[in-house]
Amino acid sequence: MLVLKIFRSSAVVYLSRLKCYNQKLFSLTWPIRVMASSQVRPIWVTLEGMLKDTLDLEREILGNLWDSNELWDNLTYLCDTCNSRFAGTPDERRAGDFMMSRFQAYGMQQIAAEPFEMRGWERGDCVLTLHEGERKVNLPCLALPGSFACDLEAEIIDAGQGTPEDFQRLGASVAGKIVLTSSDGPGRGEKYSAALAAGAVAFIFSNAQPGLLAPTGSVGKELPAIGLAYEYAARIKRTLRGGPARVHLTIHATVLQVTARNIVGEIPGTDPQAGWILAGGHYDGHDICQGAQDNGASTAILIEAARILSPLRSHLKAGIRFVLFSGEELGLYGSYAYARAHAHELDPIRLVFNADVAGLAMPLVLRTQASPALAAYFRTQPLAELDAVVNDGPGSFIMNSDHFPFNLAGIPAVWALTSHPTPGTSWGHTAADTLDKIEPRILKQTAATVTRLLYRMAANAQELPRQHQTAAEVQHALTEAGFEQALRSSGRWPF
Repeated sequence: MLVLKIFRSSAVVYLSRLKCYNQKLFSLTWPIRVMASSQVRPIWVTLEGMLKDTLDLEREILGNLWDSNELWDNLTYLCDTCNSRFAGTPDERRAGDFMMSRFQAYGMQQIAAEPFEMRGWERGDCVLTLHEGERKVNLPCLALPGSFACDLEAEIIDAGQGTPEDFQRLGASVAGKIVLTSSDGPGRGEKYSAALAAGAVAFIFSNAQPGLLAPTGSVGKELPAIGLAYEYAARIKRTLRGGPARVHLTIHATVLQVTARNIVGEIPGTDPQAGWILAGGHYDGHDICQGAQDNGASTAILIEAARILSPLRSHLKAGIRFVLFSGEELGLYGSYAYARAHAHELDPIRLVFNADVAGLAMPLVLRTQASPALAAYFRTQPLAELDAVVNDGPGSFIMNSDHFPFNLAGIPAVWALTSHPTPGTSWGHTAADTLDKIEPRILKQTAATVTRLLYRMAANAQELPRQHQTAAEVQHALTEAGFEQALRSSGRWPF
C-alpha cells in the first residue's frame, strides 16, 4: 500500500497518468507535488483504491486475456460448429444457445434470447450463361441474399463502378438490361437502388479484386441480383468490346419469414444513476462462409470482454449490457427489432459501442457517428497506449451497421472496426471468410483494447456525454449525411 502524508487544506497531489500497453506489464511513475497550507493537522491519504482501479485492474484485465485460450476457443466454436450462423437457421440458433451458455458461465445477469420476425432467405441454384456468338459459356455466380428467383434473358450493360455519374451517363439505355457493376466505388445498396430506378431487369455485383471469389451481400427489393468473381466479369467486359452481348440468368431462391434471436446479458453497475453502456455487434454471417472476419471475431471479442469484466462489476459505475444481434447481414433486422422492443428503456443508455469487423489489424478505429461530444470524450483517453484512433471526419457516419437504429433514437454511438488490413487479407462477404484468416495475436490485441475501453467507460461513467440528441438534431445529421432518400425508400425514415 502506498500512503502519503499531506495537509488537508488546498493539498493538491499530481500523479502521472497510468501507462499500460497491450503486451507489456505496466510502468508507473509518481512525480508528486504537494501544496501545503498553514493548517497543520495532517491527514493520511491512501492510494490503494486508485491503484486497484487503475494499475491492478488493468493489469488483471490484460493478464487474464493473454493467459487464456477462451477467446480463440469461443471463436473456433462459432466458426467450426455454428458455421455461417445465417439468420433464421439452425446454425444461428446453435450459436445463440452457445453464447447464452458462455454468459451463464461468466456469471452475467438478465441473460435472454429475444426472438423477432424478419425477412429471411434460402439459397438455391444460380446459373449465368454468356452468349458469345454461337457459343454459350456458363459463368459461376452466387445469388445475393434477399434476391427473388428469376429466369430471364437480356442484353448486359456495363455500369462500371455504378456511381451516380455512371448511371447518369448511361441514362435510358439501362432500362430492360442486366446491369454489371463492381464492388469498388459506392456501396452495394446504392448501386442496386440506382439500377432498379433506371429500369434494369437484373443486377450483377462483381468483385473488384482478383481471386475467383464472388462477393455476397444482401438486397431488399424485387430486382434479381447476383455476385460474380472479378475474372468472370472481366470476360463479360471483353465480350462487350466486340459489341452487344446477351446473358441468360436463372436464380432459384426463396424469400420467407423466419424467426431470429438477439442474445442479451448484463453486467450491472454500482450506480443506478450512471446508466448503461450497450456493447453490441452482430453474430450472424453470410450463408456461403464461416463469417470469421465478419463478424465472428468481433462477437468473440465481445464475449471475451464480458468474461473478463463480469468479476470486476464492483468497480463499474455504469452497467454494461451486451447485445449480440442477428439479422444484420440481411438488413439490420436484429438491432432495429431491439431498438423497437426496448424503446421505453433507451433513456438510460449512455452510448452504444458497436464492434463490427474488428480484429483484423490495429489500431482499432473508433468512428463516432456524428457525435462531437463522443469524439471529444475518446480524445481524452490515452489512445496511443490503448492502440486506438478516432475517426470523426467526413464519411465516418454510416447507416449499414447495428449502431444505426440507436442513432435514430438520438443515442451517441461508436462503431469500432479494424484498421485497413494488409492488402490481400480482407475476405469479408466471400466464401474465403474462414477461421484460418484470423491472426490470434491481433485478435487478442483487439480484445485488449475493446475490454479496456469498456472498463474505462463503465468505471468512469461521469466522463461520458450526458445528453442524447434531439429529434431535430438527428434529422439534421441524417439529412447532412445524405441518408434521407435511402431511409424513406426502405420505410425506415423516422420523421
